Amino acid sequence: MAEDEEGTAIFNRSMLELTRRLSGSVVAAYDFAGIRRIVDVGGGYGALLPAILEKHPDMRGMVFDLDSRLLVVEVMAPARLGSAPYTDAMITGSDINMLLMTGGRERTEAQYQALIEAAGLRVTRVVPTRSPLSVIEVKR
Repeated sequence: MAEDEEGTAIFNRSMLELTRRLSGSVVAAYDFAGIRRIVDVGGGYGALLPAILEKHPDMRGMVFDLDSRLLVVEVMAPARLGSAPYTDAMITGSDINMLLMTGGRERTEAQYQALIEAAGLRVTRVVPTRSPLSVIEVKR
């Protein structure tokens, strides 16, 4: 689609109109009660989300599509321990905590890259901050 601007525009307009026409039936059929946050992945211009949020004003939502960026803000584990004593201690403690409490773990930049690529997305850049956190910019 990236190579056919006119075809892409036609497709996007048709999806927008179709979603506008059908969104009410989705909102009427599905029980969104108890959902606090919702992400419309591949939602184009975001025509479905307003219908959902109008019926559920306490819910928050976002659209993630081709003109969108996903920002993952996380601590980036070093590729090997011993390169930064402060970060090593923090990462080790956090890693143990995540493993015991949630079954999760801290990840290196390469591990985040592999995880993101496995989801069909790509890392466009990693922006370090003054804190231990980094911002990983992701696009489709």
